[in-house]
Amino acid sequence: MTIKQMAAVPTVESGATWRRVDFHLHTPGVASFVCSDGADLRSDEGRRAVVKTYVGRLAEAGISLCAITDYNGVRERWFDLIRDDARTRGITVLPGAELSFNYGGKGLHLLVVFGAQANPAAINSAILGMDQNPSKPLLGNERKHRDIDLREPLSVAIENLRRQLPCIVIPPHPDQSNGLCKSLQAKQAAQELKDMKVDAIEHCPNAELDRLVSTGVLDSSFLSRVAQVEFTDPKRIEDIGNKRRTDGTLRATWLKLSSVDLSAIRLALHDPATRVCVGDVPELRHTRIEHMEVNGSGFLGKTVVAWNPDLNVIIGGRGTGKSAIIETLRYALGVPPYSEASYREGLVRHSLGSGGKVTLVVERPVSDTRRRYRVERVLGEEPRVYEEGAKAYLDVTPTDLFGPGVAPAIFGQREIYGVSASEEYRLRLLDDLIGEEARTRGAAVRDAAEGLRENARRILDAARKLSKRDELLQRLKTIEHELSIYEKEGVAEKLRSATNLRTDGQHLRGASEAVAAVRRTSAEALAEIESTLNRASDRLKQGKSSERAILDEAAAAITELARELTRLGKEASRVIENTAGTLQQLEGQWRLTVKPLEEELNRIKQQLHTEALDPDRLLTLTEEKTALGPLLEDLDRLDRQRRDMLTRRRQMLDDLKRRRLEEHQLRRERAEAIGAQLRGRLRLRVDFKAQKQDYRARLSSILKGSGVTADAQEKLVAPEATDGMALAEAVRTGSAEVESRFGLTIGMAQRLVQWLTAEEERIFELETLMPPDAVQVELKVDEAFRPLDRLSGGQRATAILLLLFALRGRILVLDQPDEDLDNRFVYEDIVTILREQKGLTPDQDRRQIVAATHNANIPVLGDAEQVVALEVEDGRARVVSRASIDDPPTRALIKRVMEGGDEAFSRRAEKYGEA
Repeated sequence: MTIKQMAAVPTVESGATWRRVDFHLHTPGVASFVCSDGADLRSDEGRRAVVKTYVGRLAEAGISLCAITDYNGVRERWFDLIRDDARTRGITVLPGAELSFNYGGKGLHLLVVFGAQANPAAINSAILGMDQNPSKPLLGNERKHRDIDLREPLSVAIENLRRQLPCIVIPPHPDQSNGLCKSLQAKQAAQELKDMKVDAIEHCPNAELDRLVSTGVLDSSFLSRVAQVEFTDPKRIEDIGNKRRTDGTLRATWLKLSSVDLSAIRLALHDPATRVCVGDVPELRHTRIEHMEVNGSGFLGKTVVAWNPDLNVIIGGRGTGKSAIIETLRYALGVPPYSEASYREGLVRHSLGSGGKVTLVVERPVSDTRRRYRVERVLGEEPRVYEEGAKAYLDVTPTDLFGPGVAPAIFGQREIYGVSASEEYRLRLLDDLIGEEARTRGAAVRDAAEGLRENARRILDAARKLSKRDELLQRLKTIEHELSIYEKEGVAEKLRSATNLRTDGQHLRGASEAVAAVRRTSAEALAEIESTLNRASDRLKQGKSSERAILDEAAAAITELARELTRLGKEASRVIENTAGTLQQLEGQWRLTVKPLEEELNRIKQQLHTEALDPDRLLTLTEEKTALGPLLEDLDRLDRQRRDMLTRRRQMLDDLKRRRLEEHQLRRERAEAIGAQLRGRLRLRVDFKAQKQDYRARLSSILKGSGVTADAQEKLVAPEATDGMALAEAVRTGSAEVESRFGLTIGMAQRLVQWLTAEEERIFELETLMPPDAVQVELKVDEAFRPLDRLSGGQRATAILLLLFALRGRILVLDQPDEDLDNRFVYEDIVTILREQKGLTPDQDRRQIVAATHNANIPVLGDAEQVVALEVEDGRARVVSRASIDDPPTRALIKRVMEGGDEAFSRRAEKYGEA
């Protein structure tokens, strides 16, 4: 799929990429090739016209590297014309031949392909030298040829040819006429494959492969190290790149290359697991960082790197900028480190310089398309994200671009050691490995705990309010006693109408106050609703994605809702205002109505003043009693609510306990699965609520001033899987239960119970104390598993590094992970995992990897698609190479500047057989 480049992003080499190749092409120079009617093969002009059509077909088929393999030699006139025309279209054409032998009374064909610098005349001379009669030409007139009569055994002849002119050897159409399996018996064919050390085999059916393996001549790894390829073998121009197998799939071969050197082709063919693909080219279906550019006055100023979708390895001497690039990448994305940040901040400041800016381009597959985003961050500012082609930035963080829970994992050596030494970091890493499900369950635990804390706050608040109830009840009893005296003396009866007036007047004023309160709160609520909806609508209107129609429809719906609620709010305000006005009128009527009664009341009070009792006191007591009634009713209701909250709290505690166990069970199950995924290299165990350092400190804080000794507190912490909830249950049961369950003395248990029950807030806080799980990591060393505390520093880093490789589906960025590691572990384990997680792996497992390293085994045996080589020039970092290990200068650079470079290539040659 072709992605249009952003205008601001220059095109930069990014190492090895997939190229369609075809090493079995014939030209009009052979008799079996049929040209269209009217084609002129005799004149220079006619041949050029045919060649232009020929090369056009190569371009249409997407073939960027090919070999002309006419029978028994190079038809130089045709080869030169095709090579030169193809070069103008960016297509590399290599010289080659399809060798046709008289072999054992049957015909036998072999493809040989030479390097671009090989001289066609020298090739023809070397091929002729294989024949018993080298004085007799192999290539005749009228596009014909004769077969080669070998003067020495086939494998010897091929070895001599390779010695004269380096080439790759591929048996074509092995199951068809003149094919290896068709012309020879299975055992002889297998022996020839082995002795010739072929570089690939053109498509061979499984039945034929099984026959070859069944002979016992070939070892089990032979066929896995030699690629099966599909070429065109065209008989017409129309056939070039357009032939299909019987099952309908395209006969096409793709090699992952950064160089078209012959050694690069051989390297790819001998590493089919990551470098060869037959049929459709592997599509990029994983999110990747496509491009990084730094502009500024700092150490990385003017540095540009186009990242390969698969394995990128940064190399260079110490101080050339490897860590600077990785920490600047982290800074652009805003990915938090697992360890202290001061070192990183200084490095980024040095890398960017004042006002310096780093820009990243991120590509993410979405459905059947790929979306590209630009991330920009200026030193000291927050990062900004732009969608391709947009000028306004998006309201998202850079890590949001990668999807929920799959932000790039960026680890330096300090962080690897930090995680190995920290229980907290190991648990965080395990949850990262698990992904979204761990985050969901962790959030459920936190929500349940926060619900308990909110429940406690409401219960304690209710308790504080209810503490006044006894005082109010006592006051009510006092008032009622005093009123009873007035009743006995008959004063109350005489003032009954007056007290009723006072009480009813209070109720009328209360109604007016209630309406006034509703008027205030409704206005505030309406304003908040309008503000909330307006913000939501504005965010929708500012959307920058391609789905504008959906966003506009949503914004219109929100706007309509706001309009309708505003209308309803105004209607409600009008009704409230009318009601307030009505009550105000009624209060005026009330005052007019009670005025004559007040005059009668004054007359009665004057009469009563002649007696011992104070009529004003009676009226005051009556008003106070009237006011106390609603208050006590509210408190009674609050008391019932408090009892309900306490009942609910018991259910919430059970819910928290259940959710916490579910979180642990998920971690335990996934830890076992991760161990299996790492094929026995590592073993993980998750201990329930076993990370107790913070729990111990928080428990000590609650018990400060209690007199509970440090030894006793340690006993409270010690039991397996204990927590504050278990301790609170024992405390509520009584000191005997605390003594029995935690091993405290009876005196210390009583002291603990008295302290915690003295204030309900303490036991509520205790119930939310729950230690995190502890992750135990064991590394397999010499066939035995050893825990982290029994490992060396390098072995601990090894264990954590293995865990990082289990972070499937996420971009992985590592800064010199090989420091202090056993080199055997690097080439036996790390590189194996690197190869498993790139190239032809399933979409869900494939991911981009960036690693800075000094160890040559990582790029060489890990088969890095891109090696970014750095050096320092005029005080700044400079990228001097962006090729893969298939590139000869890059191989030479690795051998020169990296630890164990020669040894790494020797080990690779032993394993894969490439030169």
